[in-house]
Amino acid sequence: MVFGVFDALLRGRDETNGTVSLAAQAVWHFLQGVSLRVDENPIAHPEDFQKYIVSLDNSAGQELYFLKSLQTGRWWLATPQQDWVILKVTACSKTDYEKACNNEIPDRWCKLIQR
Repeated sequence: MVFGVFDALLRGRDETNGTVSLAAQAVWHFLQGVSLRVDENPIAHPEDFQKYIVSLDNSAGQELYFLKSLQTGRWWLATPQQDWVILKVTACSKTDYEKACNNEIPDRWCKLIQR
């Protein structure tokens, strides 16, 4: 991972020190984000996720598989086979899950299948 701040004016060259202050805030938020990052992997650790299956009425037996992280509450869309062996996964939102519950296929599902 690489992070850089370029063209920040040093003290004395910027009368309000706004550039240096803004660069310092950017560095602070980047470091805070890195320190709070959570490594979630639905494929490697499926036991850490609540599983939801949505059956679509308008398609012959089509089911969409959603996972919700028990740790962070993030939503994922998955393509499992038998016994919940997950092959592909992509991040999604609760809105995607709600669309599926209303018999709408989320755009993310189409993109996941095309991969």
